[in-house]
Amino acid sequence: MKVTQFSSFLEKIPPQTKGFLIYGNNENLVYFREKVIIKYLKKANPSLQVSFLEDFIIPETSSLSLFETEPSSVVYVYRRANDRLLKEIEKVINQGSHYYILTNPNLTSKAKLVDFALKHPSVVAIPSYTVEMSEITKVVNDFCEETSLNLPAETKKIIIESLMSNPLMFESQLQKLALLSANGSFSSADLQELFIPKEESDLFKMKEAFFKGDCITFTQAWNILKRDEAQDISLLRFLQAEAFRSLKGSEGAYYKSTLLPPLQASRLLLLLLDLETAVKWQSNLPENYLLQRLLQWLPANSLATR
Repeated sequence: MKVTQFSSFLEKIPPQTKGFLIYGNNENLVYFREKVIIKYLKKANPSLQVSFLEDFIIPETSSLSLFETEPSSVVYVYRRANDRLLKEIEKVINQGSHYYILTNPNLTSKAKLVDFALKHPSVVAIPSYTVEMSEITKVVNDFCEETSLNLPAETKKIIIESLMSNPLMFESQLQKLALLSANGSFSSADLQELFIPKEESDLFKMKEAFFKGDCITFTQAWNILKRDEAQDISLLRFLQAEAFRSLKGSEGAYYKSTLLPPLQASRLLLLLLDLETAVKWQSNLPENYLLQRLLQWLPANSLATR
């Protein structure tokens, strides 16, 4: 079975599911989803044991005597999933009450293991390329419910945006939030300082200025930041995420006002992908080439003038 929306899958993991194959070129997202699945399995079964495997060798379970109790279920996690596992997985997947989480950011959709997961009734294939706003929102909302935290919408927005850029940090970030809330009230400025590194915060400001059509603020932030190829690509990725979200439609009440019309979002996405290719592969680009191309798009296409 293929998981098309991870947040919906988490709402009700099919009871027959024993195997989870997580693949795709977004390494942070692959391992984020691995952690989230473990968390949700343990929530349903607190006695569940977790075993990370260096090699895919599952310990054999001996027959129980009349007076022995059934051993605890185990979720086996193996991070080097490949097609050579196919026979082993076929052999163990329906034996006992154990679970198997197989991950590999280098595994592609053409792999035999992926084809097996798509067809097997007890295994789910979870492609991981783009972070879903809904899955981050669900993780944050569930954490707030579990810890009885009542957060304002603006506070959730800051946390969700932070985790969208680096979902793998969700456990440590949410623990920070719990500690912060235990010490009394806190402001949005406190949250931004805690959750968003200064450089990343500046990129958020540039993103907001870009979609508001604020050429002056966007240019000022550009001039303040130290420019290098890695930071240019980070900015382009931030903008690409917004364009993708506009194409998919709103995924949360906090972000409805920032969506572009689909046609504008498509054009912006094509521009951003072209610019990323140019930044990566053309070493002789004119000075401020990226800035000028982005500013050319702003006046006619931003939210402020659409």
